[in-house]
Amino acid sequence: MKKRLLAVLAGVMALVVGVVAPVSAATPAPVTADGFTQMFQDKNDMTWSGSDGMLSYKAPNGKIYWINGDTFRSNGEDPDGSYPDGTVMIGNSILMQQGGQLVNAMANNGIGVPDPSTHTSENNERYWPAGTFYANNHLYILCQRVMNDSGGVGFKIVGSEMAKYKVASNGKLTFTGMRNMPSTGVAAGRGPLYTQFGGDAIIKGSYLYVYGQTLAQPTDPQWVIHATYLARVPVLQVETPSAWRYYKKTTNQWVASLSQLSQASNNPDALVESQVGSVRAVKDKIIMVHKPWNNWGTEVYAETSANPWGPFTTKHIFDSPAGTWEGKNYETYGPMLHPEQVLSGVDEGKILVSINWNGKDFWSDVLGNADLYKPRFYAISP
Repeated sequence: MKKRLLAVLAGVMALVVGVVAPVSAATPAPVTADGFTQMFQDKNDMTWSGSDGMLSYKAPNGKIYWINGDTFRSNGEDPDGSYPDGTVMIGNSILMQQGGQLVNAMANNGIGVPDPSTHTSENNERYWPAGTFYANNHLYILCQRVMNDSGGVGFKIVGSEMAKYKVASNGKLTFTGMRNMPSTGVAAGRGPLYTQFGGDAIIKGSYLYVYGQTLAQPTDPQWVIHATYLARVPVLQVETPSAWRYYKKTTNQWVASLSQLSQASNNPDALVESQVGSVRAVKDKIIMVHKPWNNWGTEVYAETSANPWGPFTTKHIFDSPAGTWEGKNYETYGPMLHPEQVLSGVDEGKILVSINWNGKDFWSDVLGNADLYKPRFYAISP
């Protein structure tokens, strides 16, 4: 295990060019939640072998992308189920779904969002991509900029930016650079002034609505939870930070500055006191999903409204506790909606939802089982 750990650490953030085998168009996509869980369980190669994040997005060209955070790449797994020598870890990945197969979405088969120019092996500075949208003939991905931190959970968020891509006719993406947004350069913290607009985004009418979170800090008491705030910007001005406006829930108004939102500790202008990482427009409804208390919690909820800003109706959709699986300890967090997937059979008419699994001890538990650090899927009633 020590040799394997050193091999992975040596490859952290290495840019590995994945060789993608031809994909058969006849390979069907899964049609049940269990089928999607199995699709990811079966994938262990130098394109993707495990990650968290796992947001999906269906672009106007019909292509479905899966956007991931910290990602392992491996040549299969050892007989005992652990990651083999030669496994590497990179900061993020973007996959494109082709039927029941997943391939690297990047035109050069590289990393989805390149590391910042200030990245070093010591700071491990990188991007965690999330909310995705298509506007003005480009694909955009909201990204949290993170780096190593010796305290707390081992990383810190130092702002949010947008990655911009050209989209080829075959769906392959070409990175064109990072773009600023209101939370660029703003380190994570408590209260609306520190909101990280790197959660999710939807377009409704002529506006882009962006959901962001304030983050509880490692030094905060355990009872301190996150809060989700909402911004909007005209679609034609997504790259103009000064054009963004912020929803003030207590007065039902859009204001020009986060300083105009209440700074009270009970977050009265937040949509919900929880970290919402997935929002989708499903027919005539806006649905948000979240897991209060994140990896500490158990219950997963859906919030439903006719408008991006609410008011929302709350519904408990399933439980996802921490536990032990195949001898390894894990925790769960970050539920994601995938309504673009058409389910049938036992899950017909339902909406696909995933949740992240991660090792309680990241290196020991994850490296010891190459199938742990992968999403699990559920089907919920609309």
